Amino acid sequence: MASIRQSSGLIGSERVFKPLQRALAANSAFYIFETLPVFMNLKYWEWEAQPAKEKMKAPSIRHLADILFENETHKYRFSRAVLFVRERGIARLSDMPKDLPKATWLRYLEYATQLGILDKTTSGYALTNRFSTPLRNLAEWYEKWRKKEEKEDAATLFPLAEKGK
Repeated sequence: MASIRQSSGLIGSERVFKPLQRALAANSAFYIFETLPVFMNLKYWEWEAQPAKEKMKAPSIRHLADILFENETHKYRFSRAVLFVRERGIARLSDMPKDLPKATWLRYLEYATQLGILDKTTSGYALTNRFSTPLRNLAEWYEKWRKKEEKEDAATLFPLAEKGK
């Protein structure tokens, strides 16, 4: 299965890899996201008041892709998928350009759906905005957590984590 990489560090040995590979193949909705990085490359100084005002003057998908990906190819493919949907209004997987495999397009379309940028309907993928409110809520939650007086212990919050070296 090409969609799961052993080198990702998520899977330790061949013994674990094969059964997991079969399990993930049975649930295709799960393993689609394993190939794309799910992290945010957010640099706060790029989104403070003045830099954000400059970005607002000429908004570009590039700004979002820069936050979501470090790899230039990932940025390009993600941007291309979202821009294609924006141009079409609603785009099906079969409508996507033929220069990349359908599996590649599917990964990026589903990733954008997972983020709340696209909405998957019966007729295809369409632009939506379900991620702005959660990001705002996350910022408010962080501010409330930061001001919280109560102590927390990481060992009790994550009892199954390895402790030590």
